[in-house]
Amino acid sequence: AANLGDELLDEIISFGTDPDAPGALLLDNLPVDPNLPPTPANGEPSPGQTDFVGEACVLGLSKLIGEPVGYATEKSGRIIHNLVPVAGAETTQSNRGSRVLLSFHNDSVYDESLHFHTFNPDFLILYCHRPDVDGDAVTHFVDARTLGAALDHDDIVALREPLYRMAAPSNFTMLLNNGEKVWSKPMPILSGRADCPEITIAANGVTPTDDRAAG
Repeated sequence: AANLGDELLDEIISFGTDPDAPGALLLDNLPVDPNLPPTPANGEPSPGQTDFVGEACVLGLSKLIGEPVGYATEKSGRIIHNLVPVAGAETTQSNRGSRVLLSFHNDSVYDESLHFHTFNPDFLILYCHRPDVDGDAVTHFVDARTLGAALDHDDIVALREPLYRMAAPSNFTMLLNNGEKVWSKPMPILSGRADCPEITIAANGVTPTDDRAAG
């Protein structure tokens, strides 16, 4: 943290605590691993990695804005997830895919209560170890405040009611549930204060429970 400088450090901390902060923060020129091994083919951490500069950056930033957490059903409970393209999963809506646009979503976690967003993280930190060969990969995001301002009153009322089911995360479905999709209990898509809303959607599936929700 001492190497960030007071101004940038204040900006990062404010991003994690100020409800009026932007929905995303881009940092560049972070340190990089000097001896990065080849990208593993199986989606697991590389056994040949000897330097962990990127992991240190992720954990350091995490501690500045919150508390890093892991989930038993995601990446074997590891705190830091290696997001690696895997052969055979190119078109899946998961962090193992590589050939389709990953639809807008919130990171969620399978929970036996069938409420997949009770324990989802407040922040997601992405650190790029190695860009794609063509330099075409992008990360899109939408601020919930911007999206909410574009909706009319009736839509907002409906979205705040438990009228929708979300699919469990694709990694859980593919790796831990024999490919069989699991749906959540009915839940709202929109929650939180009117001036600081939170939107919950699943990249791999949202289904309405009645005609009103479908409309």
